[in-house]
Order: sequence, then structure tokens, then C-alpha cells
Amino acid sequence: MLIMHGVPIGNMTDHLQQREDLTHLDVVEGGGLRVGLDTQGVPSTSNPNWMEQRASLDPPANHVVTSGAAKVLKMGYMGHGMTVGVLSSGVNHLHPSLIGNYRGLQADGSFNHSYNWLEPFDHETRTPNDNTGLGTHVTGTIVGPLNGIGLAPSSQFTACRVLSLQGTQTVEAMTSCLQFMLAPFDLNGRGADPMLAPDIVLLGFNCPQCPLHTFSNAAKALRAAGIAAIAEAGERVNGAGRCDTLKLVPAIDEDVFTVGAAENDTVAGFSAAGLGRGSGRIKPNLIAEGVLVLSSVGSNAFVGANGTSMSAAVAAGGVALLWSAVPELNGMVDVTYSILEESAMSKTSDEGCGGDGPSQVPNHVYGHGIMNVERAVILGIKKVRGARCLACLEPCFELVGETQQACLQACDKRMCEVCAKRKKRVWRFELRVARAKKCVPGCVGRTGRPCQKCARRLRRVSNRLARKVRRHAQRCEL
Repeated sequence: MLIMHGVPIGNMTDHLQQREDLTHLDVVEGGGLRVGLDTQGVPSTSNPNWMEQRASLDPPANHVVTSGAAKVLKMGYMGHGMTVGVLSSGVNHLHPSLIGNYRGLQADGSFNHSYNWLEPFDHETRTPNDNTGLGTHVTGTIVGPLNGIGLAPSSQFTACRVLSLQGTQTVEAMTSCLQFMLAPFDLNGRGADPMLAPDIVLLGFNCPQCPLHTFSNAAKALRAAGIAAIAEAGERVNGAGRCDTLKLVPAIDEDVFTVGAAENDTVAGFSAAGLGRGSGRIKPNLIAEGVLVLSSVGSNAFVGANGTSMSAAVAAGGVALLWSAVPELNGMVDVTYSILEESAMSKTSDEGCGGDGPSQVPNHVYGHGIMNVERAVILGIKKVRGARCLACLEPCFELVGETQQACLQACDKRMCEVCAKRKKRVWRFELRVARAKKCVPGCVGRTGRPCQKCARRLRRVSNRLARKVRRHAQRCEL
């Protein structure tokens, strides 16, 4: 059962009426919707492939379509092997759309919450819970296989609650959650193991009372560890101007990827924009769907909600899809952020935030534009595995099921993994050139022996790089 109250229905009604499993659709008092969905044929959680099977049964939700993720799911990439850590109000891991994706679920149906769940408020509870529903909602947007809500329905999740049962938050609790994501530990706070850290972390919170650099060290540590940290931009106050409203941490931190809210092909009215608190950097990095995002709440319900929390969850799910499609990118945070920005649908703004011109991209309202996961995956394949790998994969995208997976695996073994290794060699040589260039500025106008040696080293490394790049480019079209 889905109930939405007090939010504009928009095009949600049209989207729902296209569903074959719709049993009834009623407008209720207060301008909400009550939606009945047929749940017959839901695969059992005892089936190891039930998430993929269920995801294939349901039409994708609107945010999965507008983000381009629906086309990536059809390509056969569904987030396999990815784990996303969620920092929010908690999570109801027993929700039907989440239980199969919780990393703490054991093969016998029991749960092991050690290393998978943390509640840092004096151990109020040792079992996952969510007293506001927000954490359950954003987690469903990332991984939920039911009703087409999740961008990466084959991914797993872990969670840490940054809100107490009374709805308060403290810097100590948020810091504990960040430490837990870097090196998860058991329910007794022992046995920290960075090998169990998630691949991606959703920073589903903002801290109004925190100084500018409160979480800077933690954000740098996440980035250095190869963990993608996705933060929500936050919302502006009703009636306030948009400019200079993106000013809370961790959203303004340079080491996190900050996401504002889109409403289809434009920025949502509530989405905050930079330049915030004199940070001097353009935020958000981009925007993603954040209006009437349908996802899981409560014990078994689904609700459409608005907010940059929803947008950040969409982006986190998008990264999980990108890394499952191009596993060589896993841990390469800088390259991943660059791909997401470069592949975004560019948008300009006439609001003039941060002194932006009317044709400036990136800008302080849209960042680099609107996130498009399909374009990111295609660009990622080209950048890391080359055009020949993409040409091999493209016929596979038209297939389905086991035939598609066999086709993808054949391309990986025959072409794509080889080209990815070649690309890594090129990156290593580029790094050597960058190191060789470090001595150049100090040698400007000087001809001594150290500078002559510097010039020879740079020339030798550059020439070797040029030969390597030519050979690799010819074989893989990198």
C-alpha cells in the first residue's frame, strides 16, 4: 500500500496509471494518493537471484528513468558487488524491499548486525531501526528491488544512525558514524576492519551548528580510502533567495560530492545553491531527481517524497551502477567524480549566484548539470576500457537474462579487461611525467647540471609515454 499526503502529485498519477500491477488509485483527503499494487508473483528471499528477478518484474520508478539508470539496468548492470553505507536516521532492514539487500542477512535467514549497523547514542538499540522513515526511504532509492524504486537493486547496504531516538544529533555521533564507515567494527566497538568498509557512503545529513571544517579530515580520509562520499546539498528556507543557501557541512566540503535536487529537467524550487560560507568553490557538483521520489517507508509501505536527501540517494545508486559496469573505477574517486560531472546534462542559470554568467557551466545552481547514469557508464567504459570494448559490449545491451550475462563476460575476457590494464599503464606513465615536471619550475632561466638532468629525465619519460599511448590507443582506441 502506498500513501502520499500533502505533496503535489504532479505527473506521479500518469506514471502510476501505466503500471500493469495497479489495482486501484484514489485521491484522498488532503490531496494525497492511495495506491494499491498487486504483489502476486514476488520471488522468495530464499532464492539467491530474487532481487534481480523482482527488479525485472516491476517497471522502473520515475527517478530511475529520469536519471538514466533504467537504461543501465537493461544493459545488465545492477550494482553487483557494491556495498553502500547510509548515514541517516537509521533503517528498517526488515522492509520487504530492503531485507534481501542488507549485508547483515545470513544464508539461514538470521541477522548479524556486527560491522553492518551502528547506533552511536549509548547503544540505545543494537538492532537497525528508523524512527523518522528518512533513512529507510533513501536506502530504498539506492538498493530497493520492489516496485522499481532502486537504482542498484543488486547492491548491499550497511547503515549508521546519526539521529537519536529523540531526533537530536551531535558532532560526536556523526563522527562515530564516519569512523564506522572507514573501518566497521562489531556491536561492542571492537575489531575494526577497513576491509569491510563500504564502496560508497551516503552522507544523508547536514549539521547547522557545525563549524566549517568539522568533517574535513573524515572526508579526506574517505577519499583517500577510495570511498565515494555523496552529500545532500540541503534545502533553502521557503521564501528565501536561492543564492548563498548551500552553506552547511558536510555539503560544502571539497572532498565530498554534493548533489542538489532536480525536478525532471530543471532545478527543484527548494534546492540550495552556492556560494556558501565563503568556501570559494562551486557547489553543488550536480543535481539529480529529488521530487516525488518513490521509495520504501515504515514496515511495508512506499511513499513519494521531496528533498535533496532523495537526490543524493539517486546519485549514490548511480555510482553503484557505474562501478558495477566499470569495476576498474571502484576506488578511483577523483576519476569517478570527473566522469559524473563530464557526463551530466549541462544546464545554465540566470539567477547569478556566485557571479555566474547566463551561459556559465558549471554554475552555483546546477553545478555541472543534471546527472545521467547512462551517459556516465558509456563515458566510463570509453575512458577506462576503450571504444573497442564498448563496441563489443553494445550488442550485449540488447539481450536479456543469462544470454546477456554470458555476452558481457565474453567481452570482458576477450577485450575489456585487457584494455583496462592498458589504460592503467598509461595512467602510471602520466604520473611519472607529472613527477618529472616537478623540477622544471625551479630550473627556469638556469642551466646547471641538476637542471640539465631534469630536462633529460622529462624528455626521456615523455617520449616513452608517447610511444606507449600510441600503441595502447591503436589496440583499444583509448
